[in-house]
Amino acid sequence: MKKIFVLLSLFFAVGVGNAAVTTVQSKTVNATVYLSGAELQETATISLAKGENMVRIEGLASKIERNSLQLSLGGGAVITKFDFKVDYMGKIAQGNRCAALQDSLQKYKRKEAELSSLQLTNTQLQELLEAGVTHSLQTGTQSLSSEAIEKQLLYFQQRHQQLLAKANSIDEQLSAVQARIGQIEKQIQEEGQGTKRSGVVEMTVQSPAAYSAKAQIKYFTPSARWIPYYDLNLPEGKTQAKLTLKARVIQTTGIDWKQVKLSLSTYTPSSDNKVPEFNRWVLRDVQPVVYNERQTKARRAEPMMMAMADATAEEDYDEMPQYVTQQEQALSQVYAISLPYTVEGNGKEQSVVLTEQTINNIVYKYQSVPKLDKDVYLSALINSWENASLLAGSVNITYGNTYMGQTNIDPATTDKEMKITLGKDKQIVVARKLQAETTRTKTVGSNKVVEQTYAITVRNNKKEAVELVLKEQYPVSSAKEIQVSLNETTTAFAENDKENGVLTYNVSLQPAEVKTIVVSYTVKYPKEWRVNL
Repeated sequence: MKKIFVLLSLFFAVGVGNAAVTTVQSKTVNATVYLSGAELQETATISLAKGENMVRIEGLASKIERNSLQLSLGGGAVITKFDFKVDYMGKIAQGNRCAALQDSLQKYKRKEAELSSLQLTNTQLQELLEAGVTHSLQTGTQSLSSEAIEKQLLYFQQRHQQLLAKANSIDEQLSAVQARIGQIEKQIQEEGQGTKRSGVVEMTVQSPAAYSAKAQIKYFTPSARWIPYYDLNLPEGKTQAKLTLKARVIQTTGIDWKQVKLSLSTYTPSSDNKVPEFNRWVLRDVQPVVYNERQTKARRAEPMMMAMADATAEEDYDEMPQYVTQQEQALSQVYAISLPYTVEGNGKEQSVVLTEQTINNIVYKYQSVPKLDKDVYLSALINSWENASLLAGSVNITYGNTYMGQTNIDPATTDKEMKITLGKDKQIVVARKLQAETTRTKTVGSNKVVEQTYAITVRNNKKEAVELVLKEQYPVSSAKEIQVSLNETTTAFAENDKENGVLTYNVSLQPAEVKTIVVSYTVKYPKEWRVNL
């Protein structure tokens, strides 16, 4: 019997040896994040035996482009086959913060269950007490004296008050516990430590000898991105400004990138990199398609995609630009960060400072369009913006020491100057009023003639002189039967956009000075027409 046991032990030992799988954890060392997606480089150290080895590498992103997966081993070992899988059951180590939150949540959940049980018991006692009172009143009137009945009622009353007070106390405690549970659950959600999945590579390796191999894993994952944005600091009264490019880095791989070499690229990999080609354009008689009213409304009701809102960045490094190298490549710009960086895999935005540059020759102008808006806006005009290598993104604007709000940069524009609106200036007042005494309508032969006059008053309540660009509109004809002309009473203007009917005035205002601009026009059209004046 002893010999049989030894033989069975050897048999199972050999079987287990042949079927043993070496499991290792990968570590992310390089991360190149694109505007959409990221390319990750990871390493894993594997102890190989001579001959065939079954290896399992855990800790990869759960969502990857399988065609991008590249594996390599040094030392002469050969990977004969491999497969990528998602491990839904594996556990990923949580941070101390999340573990403490989970423990606290379980404690409050147990307290909630205890209080709920006490609440149920107290409710049942109240129901039994009410049933006892009813029974005593029904039977006691025949066998008990009025004094005994009164004592019973007093006892029931006191007991009812005790149960009611206890019920109120339980309700208060339960509400407090449930509120705390809600807070903890929200914090756990904020920490991003929900159910996680891990990507796994299983591979078969043939090794010429036993040694420790360093596996190199490279792949693309769509579960990451970065968003460029700017901080523009405009010193009040100065023609120079500091423009800081920052990045919001977000990754939802579920795997924290700890102390990785991080690069941000403006390129976005695509699976459809193909120059478009013409299809044959054949002319034929095409019957018009008539849509009924229901179809038209249905088409108008199609949902539109909306952009994500920006969230508050978690980290910021004012000294980062000295550690960031900007590289111009054929199709993109790459910002390589020499400092090791940690990016959590829970989707929380983390901010990185990339570059700082000085913008020169900034011109400040006040602008007003009183027909549309009675406020006056201060704008900064940047003439040499095309030399700044700007990216499309939002801009947080600070003028002097005051945060003015947010605007957007669009470097794809062909305008010679970039205009950034800083905000409203309530110290410059504009009023626009229709002049009733010079506004009239009359019939001349077969035509109707309408004359309208507007007076625009501008007051400078600031302590310094200002230059204001003011725009006013007059109507434009869409048919030869409609004739539009500016009247002689119209104040001389700097520019007339006749195609769009827009007059531009450059108004210089000294402190406390008031000026009035008059815009008057005449419209003549057939009297039977209805014109939208």
